Amino acid sequence: ITVFFATGYVLALGSRFIAADAPVGRRAILAAMVGVSVVVGLYFWRPLLGALGLAVAGVVVSLPVNPLTTGLDTITDAPLTRAIERLAGADDSGSRWLNTMEMSNPAVAAAGVDDLSAVNLYPDHEAWEALDEDGSEEEIWNRYSHTRWLLDPSVAEPVVALLSNDVVSVTVDPCDPVLDEFDVGHIITSAPIDAVCLTLVERTTALDGAPALIYRRASSDR
Repeated sequence: ITVFFATGYVLALGSRFIAADAPVGRRAILAAMVGVSVVVGLYFWRPLLGALGLAVAGVVVSLPVNPLTTGLDTITDAPLTRAIERLAGADDSGSRWLNTMEMSNPAVAAAGVDDLSAVNLYPDHEAWEALDEDGSEEEIWNRYSHTRWLLDPSVAEPVVALLSNDVVSVTVDPCDPVLDEFDVGHIITSAPIDAVCLTLVERTTALDGAPALIYRRASSDR
């Protein structure tokens, strides 16, 4: 029964993702269907061989997705993590960090700094009201969400948008006084940004190997 359900599931995927540019392309569907057919044949011929084939398929699929690692060294010893720790240690203001590189959130968390880009289990109404003074975007931010910050010196005021059911984006001028209310002292970006309040203090590498730039941000009253 399990084998038949697995076969039906793969066929259903094949009917949904038949386009070459779909999330699962034709080759992947064909390979999966052939694999399931082989497992089904082995199961009815030699159940033990069928189970072994399924186990081998699981290992082959899992190994490239979940590389074997020991501990958290890949995060705690990463160049970006070390750079954040060094800069935060030299800064006695206790200011917050704003990270625009979503894949580098673990490095910011591992460095132990206060990060605005973290997940909102519950919305911080006071903070969101600073970005949305008239409350017109409350339906967007009043939810569990990942916050994605986008920096654009040309925007006159923060723009809050819903990218997906659990991802909220905030487009803001890095020199906007609203970031002073959040006490933002450092910003991490993947590309250079030209703003009068920003000073590049570190070039390093993010967790995924991409370039990472760390800027010191001066508040509007300094």
